[in-house]
Amino acid sequence: MKEDYLKLSQLPPAFAEDLVQWSEESRVPPLTTRYFITGSNKKIMLEHDEDFCAPLSGTSAPADSSCVLMDADAADLDMNAAYYIDQTHHATNATAWMITGQDQVDWLQLRVRTCGHGPDPMGSRIRMTHERTAVIVKRGPAPTAPHPPHR
Repeated sequence: MKEDYLKLSQLPPAFAEDLVQWSEESRVPPLTTRYFITGSNKKIMLEHDEDFCAPLSGTSAPADSSCVLMDADAADLDMNAAYYIDQTHHATNATAWMITGQDQVDWLQLRVRTCGHGPDPMGSRIRMTHERTAVIVKRGPAPTAPHPPHR
């Protein structure tokens, strides 16, 4: 594997289906940090790019706002995982749960100030967090189509 980070949509649809089935059978929540360990002993993040608010095969979009919170929580999980992997240089034996740096603290404060007063605070939080994750993983912000949700 040559990539340092992967999005679920980069993998075959059958992988996503198997991941959902395994998650349900194992009672692992869909919103959890996901990693691969490569043959070269390197930790690779599998980023959530599912759109939990998108309609599922022939159904309508969820009526409540819980899907927006799931999108926001997934973005936060991925940003924290990306920051952790970056700080630990993809080491598989890193033991710290999270490394906090002043740059991350400053960014979180900026996100609160920026998103807290707009017309769509949750949408702003999700967009800013995806952008921050892209900066951390050094791929830069790039618009991509969201991957279909899995529930």
